Amino acid sequence: MAHGGVVLDKDQFNCAVCLDFLKEPVTIPCGHSYCSDCISRYWDDVECDVNCPQCRQTFNPRPVLGRSILLDDVVGRFKQSGLQEASAGQTLAEEDDVECDVCPERKFKAVKSCVECLASFCDLHVQLHYQSNELKTHTLITASTRVCGQHNRLLEFYCRTDKQCICPLCVIDQHKGHDVVMAEVERQEQQNQLGKMKHDCQENIQQAEKMVEEVKANISSANDYTWQLTKTSAELLKKMTSSLEEKHFELCDVINNRKKLYVS
Repeated sequence: MAHGGVVLDKDQFNCAVCLDFLKEPVTIPCGHSYCSDCISRYWDDVECDVNCPQCRQTFNPRPVLGRSILLDDVVGRFKQSGLQEASAGQTLAEEDDVECDVCPERKFKAVKSCVECLASFCDLHVQLHYQSNELKTHTLITASTRVCGQHNRLLEFYCRTDKQCICPLCVIDQHKGHDVVMAEVERQEQQNQLGKMKHDCQENIQQAEKMVEEVKANISSANDYTWQLTKTSAELLKKMTSSLEEKHFELCDVINNRKKLYVS
């Protein structure tokens, strides 16, 4: 990223302890800068004299940390500019999405979760896991917020025996000897099954629609046939009625002639 002809690298503003952007940066006597909380925790954990995690210069007594306002402002500007550029093409997290744990305000949709960090990252913030030598060894899985309540580890496995997601410690504990696969494998297989079911349903719908069309055609043929029978029946009845009337008149003539003859 270039600002006024000066090329800046985001690694210049990363804390060497947490490997993320500096938060409330402080500069120690040797000149290196760290997150205030990171360097404080680092010094709290060391058993010998406090030193710089990068150059190993020791300090006695322990330095008093003062916040670097100028560096904090530069990091904030650089970070905001980087987020604005990187946000193009990213998707803001919705209600059912996994949110990025690093995004400061506008939470983007997470794409990966880290098994070791127990955090989820968007397209922008997951890049550090690909670029940092320390983080490249971490295991990234499909973004998930599910954590084992017993062991506080991501549920990266699926127990087919008990039909539930489990963490690595569950695999060797209460689910030992069960049919266990990676959650990603199970998810892919279930997606494949759902895809096959969807395909079968679509074929069944097409067959049903074809049968409906055939039934409609049969009903139409039956209606035509019924109309033809009705028409033929009416014509036959009309002919039969005409013939009966003619026989009736002939019979009347015979009766009248017989009557005349009898009277005579």
